[in-house]
Amino acid sequence: MLCEKKYKALILALSPFTCAASTQSINIEVLSATVKDKKIDDAAVILQKNGAQSVTARSDSAGRAVLNAPFEMDQDSLLIIKKEGYSDLVVKCLCDGMTYAISPVMKNLDGMRIVLTWGEKSFDLDSHLIYPDNHIYFCHKNGRNANLDVDDTDSFGPETITIDKKYLGESYIYAVHDYSNGDKANSPALSASSAKVFVYVGSSQVRSYSVPLNKVGNIWTVFHLNPNGDFEDINAVGEADFTKVKDSDVLPMVLNPAQTAVAVTGNTVLAKNLNRDGEAAYGRGELEQATTLFLARSSRIAHLVRRTVIWVWLISNGATLPKRFGLTAKRLRWQTAAMRQLRELVRTTTSQNLRECRPVQRCTPAL
Repeated sequence: MLCEKKYKALILALSPFTCAASTQSINIEVLSATVKDKKIDDAAVILQKNGAQSVTARSDSAGRAVLNAPFEMDQDSLLIIKKEGYSDLVVKCLCDGMTYAISPVMKNLDGMRIVLTWGEKSFDLDSHLIYPDNHIYFCHKNGRNANLDVDDTDSFGPETITIDKKYLGESYIYAVHDYSNGDKANSPALSASSAKVFVYVGSSQVRSYSVPLNKVGNIWTVFHLNPNGDFEDINAVGEADFTKVKDSDVLPMVLNPAQTAVAVTGNTVLAKNLNRDGEAAYGRGELEQATTLFLARSSRIAHLVRRTVIWVWLISNGATLPKRFGLTAKRLRWQTAAMRQLRELVRTTTSQNLRECRPVQRCTPAL
């Protein structure tokens, strides 16, 4: 008993010198990913870090939540936002001052939702989705089984593209253009925008991306959904000088699956399979699918195109190619047809002028 009293007395004596754990106030805003400027109330906002007790707050009627974190915020900190009827959002912090958009659960598992948000500073970032015969962006908000739900021009997002139904055998490319600095190919603003992309299928968040830091460029190519339905993460910032073109041709050049495939696949077995499937698609008269498969070929595609051009010229001049060239008449037919389809795809998806389309207002109304 005497020892216990002495121990308590020692604790009381030392208590004035103990330091309370410092806390950091984290401010979060929660919006709807599909309804412009809709605030989400009563969402559970949870902050976690390994080895520390999690902190939970709920968003108010203005969509705001304040968390007092008893630990230092860093890349090991995790933010989770939950609300019934919405997919859980999970993102690595730093999070203070950020706005996040949560996606209603998608009932169709063949669909996909892509949500773009960015940081505290006001930018005009634009989502672009390109797939066969379609280019979804602010001037073409509706396409085949896909649409731009929310287009934000003057705040922190979100911008949301919903694909109601994906098709196997087709390539989808998603990228972000820094419209605020569209004429500045070497701008660092996009890289410093704290932009994030979240991808949802059904009730699940299946992918999240953060814009690469310390880069220059005004195009962020985020991912490629290949003809097999698999994600190929690209996550690269590039440069495009919009002063040197009169229309948006430059964008499909950046997003061209033939170029992005170089960065994401070097699998020769896959290339052979795509080549085989392309031939089969051409034989069935499915030129669009043959085009997609052709575009998704391996990193040797540029070399293949050069060879194909040479082959076409030689054969048109009556030459007979040796077997070592690996060329069959069927292969030549579908590859050249695919090239024609590619040129037509680029032409039809870039008919609008980016610079004239939105100098003051977003798009010129249809007559």
